[in-house]
Amino acid sequence: MWTFSISKHPRHLTPDTNRNAVNSLAMHEPTTPPMGRLDAIDVGEKKLTIQTEFFVRPTWRAETKVYLGGALKKVYTADYDVTQEPDLQRLINEFHQSRLDEIAAGLRARKAQ
Repeated sequence: MWTFSISKHPRHLTPDTNRNAVNSLAMHEPTTPPMGRLDAIDVGEKKLTIQTEFFVRPTWRAETKVYLGGALKKVYTADYDVTQEPDLQRLINEFHQSRLDEIAAGLRARKAQ
């Protein structure tokens, strides 16, 4: 729980609660951490790899990294700090799939030109 004291800085934490407040800011580990996702697609002579990982610190978030031929091309991030734990896996799957669908649509549009 946060406690505030009146000082030169109105939002300054009192020294006795400073350590506890810092610890409460860090997100707890989920009881069952969600699984990441990994997909690879052949694009011409190169391999397109789409990898989604879940991170707890500093807040719950997913990062989807897109690699082409082993080189990192783009990183997408989604914050889940206000998400209920049972919804994490579904949301991460949806985030990964939407990035995969977006990239596939872009590749199809390029091929059609």
